Amino acid sequence: MGTKDVPALIEFIVKKTGHEKITYMGHSEGTTQLMAGASLMPDYYKSRVNLAVLLAPPASMYYNPTTGLHTMSKAPIVNFVIGFLDTIKFWNIMPFNWVASKAAQPICKLFDGAICNLFAGSSDTLFDPTIDDPSRFSAFVTHLPSGASAYNYVHYA
Repeated sequence: MGTKDVPALIEFIVKKTGHEKITYMGHSEGTTQLMAGASLMPDYYKSRVNLAVLLAPPASMYYNPTTGLHTMSKAPIVNFVIGFLDTIKFWNIMPFNWVASKAAQPICKLFDGAICNLFAGSSDTLFDPTIDDPSRFSAFVTHLPSGASAYNYVHYA
């Protein structure tokens, strides 16, 4: 993403605005994309980015307090998962699924959100109730699953 996607976006903005350099603001994975791209293509990024604002850059999920993310980041599990996915030639982890995403929202609104709030608040597999607002779970599910490359998983692990 840092060597193809971000440069394509930058070039689109440069072409539309006429400016030679842009200010980049990234959050979470957006910061990782810029850092990866800038480390692999420093001359390009120096020529196109005048300022980078990096908000909440993730470095590794190993130290994440969320049990599921911490567990999935351990080397034996990463090696097994990536080996399995390479074998079956499936690299898009949890692709967007309308049924899972769109149908979940009305279900979460039933009983004033109690069902989904119970799930979100009782599980630290994906959500940490000390930092995630369980009352927003119905909004979260409209974007889950949203898909990711298997190699994104390896990078963050």
